[in-house]
Amino acid sequence: MKNNSLGLGLIGCGGYARLNLEALARAKGLHLASAYDLDPAKARETCREFGGTPAASLTALLAAPAVAAVIVATPNSRHCADALTALEAGKHVFVNIPVTLSTDEARSMIARARACRRVLMAGVNHRKNPAVLALQATLKSGTIGVPHLMQASVSFPTAYKLAPGSWRGSAKEAPMLPFSQMGIIALEVALMFWGPPETVSASIAKRDAPTETPDLGAVFATYGDGRIFSMVCSYVTHASYWMTVSGPRGAATWDRIDANSLRVVTGSGEPVRQPFVSNDEQLDELHEFRDCILTHRESGAGAECIYNLAEFYRAIAESITTGRATTFVPWRD
Repeated sequence: MKNNSLGLGLIGCGGYARLNLEALARAKGLHLASAYDLDPAKARETCREFGGTPAASLTALLAAPAVAAVIVATPNSRHCADALTALEAGKHVFVNIPVTLSTDEARSMIARARACRRVLMAGVNHRKNPAVLALQATLKSGTIGVPHLMQASVSFPTAYKLAPGSWRGSAKEAPMLPFSQMGIIALEVALMFWGPPETVSASIAKRDAPTETPDLGAVFATYGDGRIFSMVCSYVTHASYWMTVSGPRGAATWDRIDANSLRVVTGSGEPVRQPFVSNDEQLDELHEFRDCILTHRESGAGAECIYNLAEFYRAIAESITTGRATTFVPWRD
């Protein structure tokens, strides 16, 4: 620990890692101690800009005494192996979502973290978003009545802009791209608000993007009491990022594109729109990670969060393969 600040190691210096780095630069009690990437030039450039020492290998980064914890920002298929290696080396681990699409991998990471007595935390910064929290409070208040239906739409035409060789364009590396890179927030918010569903049905399609990966997806989840969650997600259609929850007395919508706003309409009245200035979500979750390390407690984005999101993907994949609804098997500690 340097000047009462925990040193973090960054594994993977790609595009999304920059969001972690910019938040880390603003963080209190945390600093970048080292960075590693398969491309050494990226690690050197990262450390030139944000501090720390570039590591020649993952082994070297994990052996550095200055590294108390790591951020895993590698491609999805590497998350599990990198997290397990870091945990075994005695490091606390923060992993950007999706942590994994496999329930077997989720269980192995959770078991390893507990055996090593280390924090394992998923990066779910939307849980800190003020509009999401306001939507959750609105549902609990009864303003719209008993919620019956949750609908979501998440899309950007990103598939047309992927750089040649991007792992997101590989069918092997990203077989469920619309769900794992676009729909992931909506899936996680549904779990956050309503918990695990009872059954999941899904479909996926390939349109015209110059990639191997699928472009469009849809999921339909039912709950034991009859509630329904549905979502469409796309890598080839115009920007859309909203979730609406409806009840007999009204509906509430989180729109991330529309100034990160919450719109509530009840009865025959006009919609009431409340825009939110997004707080520093990325910073807030890094501070939670720090606090969990210092107080030796499991994060709220720990085992249950990591496993249930992986189970959503398992159920989606099974439904796509079989063409039938699939039973959701939730986390049991």
